[in-house]
Amino acid sequence: MRITTDIHCLIEKKFDSVQYFQSGQHVYSEGEPSDGVYYIVEGKIKILKSGLNKQVTMWFCYPNEFIGIVPFFLNAETHDSTAVVTGATAKLIYISRKDFTDLMISYPDVQKEIVNELSKKISLTEMRITSSNQHSLKVRFIEAVAFLAEQEQDYGDQREKPETRTQLKLTVDNLSEISGISRKYLEKMLAKFEKKDLLHVESEDRVVIHDLNKFLSFK
Repeated sequence: MRITTDIHCLIEKKFDSVQYFQSGQHVYSEGEPSDGVYYIVEGKIKILKSGLNKQVTMWFCYPNEFIGIVPFFLNAETHDSTAVVTGATAKLIYISRKDFTDLMISYPDVQKEIVNELSKKISLTEMRITSSNQHSLKVRFIEAVAFLAEQEQDYGDQREKPETRTQLKLTVDNLSEISGISRKYLEKMLAKFEKKDLLHVESEDRVVIHDLNKFLSFK
């Protein structure tokens, strides 16, 4: 979820435990003790989870989002995933479990929204993992874009957007991680869809879908 301006100001004013992390640095790792959550002020965070032979990219988180919240809601003692800074330096605010509990009690609507959106992310991720085991690379790519587009609608800036044009926040490399497709092969698929005028790659390697509904029809 994207925190409202009022709650954002409250968090920055009330909690002064600001921490800075460099690109590639772990905020926390899977299996480490969990005694609080983090609120993203600046930067982008990649969430990873251990697979059979390697870590799998689950999703990416952006400013005005909380990370490390699954152990809180499950009352677990350790983190169930790894959070890594990707891109530029990240500015995070650490909030202890006690303080986060008080925040959720004071703002029950925020708690409800966090749980709903977290459930949606987990559901979409499970669907994506199922797709990776059963479908072709093309279908996996299209479903990965659908997954990311869903995130853009829920977590994007609160401004009026075209109904069909979707600019993904993630780069081609990020899209490769999410879909589980090599960048070299992914670039070939992007070129084919670009020839059909369904998308193009903008500056900073970001993908723009011209008409999402039409794009998804090629599944």
